[in-house]
Amino acid sequence: GTHHAVQIAIKTGSRLMLAGKIDAGRDRAFFEREVEPFLDGERIVYLGEISEDEKVELVGGARGFLFPIQWEEPFGLVMVESLACGTPVITTHWGAAPEIVEDGKTGFVVHNLAEFPRAMEALDSIDPAVCRAEAEHRFSPSAMALRYVTLFQLAMDKDTQESERVAHPAGT
Repeated sequence: GTHHAVQIAIKTGSRLMLAGKIDAGRDRAFFEREVEPFLDGERIVYLGEISEDEKVELVGGARGFLFPIQWEEPFGLVMVESLACGTPVITTHWGAAPEIVEDGKTGFVVHNLAEFPRAMEALDSIDPAVCRAEAEHRFSPSAMALRYVTLFQLAMDKDTQESERVAHPAGT
């Protein structure tokens, strides 16, 4: 959705900072065709690959994080990273995005690309401290580990119940 983010930034007159690796082949050809022509070094900027510290500084200093995904993303770690930096996310309803971004609380979940500009106008209504707190509460290592333990326990309990049902069928 990078090309969509570029068009949204152009339409709204916003500054867009892009960073990340571009793999050779289809990704490189796509970038050269759909993104590169719009790079001006001021309003639409591509930084290339950046370090983890640079990413935290860039994302943490952003007003918002545009994630106009157009496929069934199974998780979307970049959204969690953004929230952990206190930066609200604007994303689409595709894949796991609505499970990560709470509409109106940690960002906005829109149903089409035309809704991005309106959501961008409302970014100041999102509290960065709430974004950070939600990321810690839901996605910190301890929170994730506890959820895994709970799920494993439920699976083991279910397996035990199934084993007992097989070993002692009803009516015997």
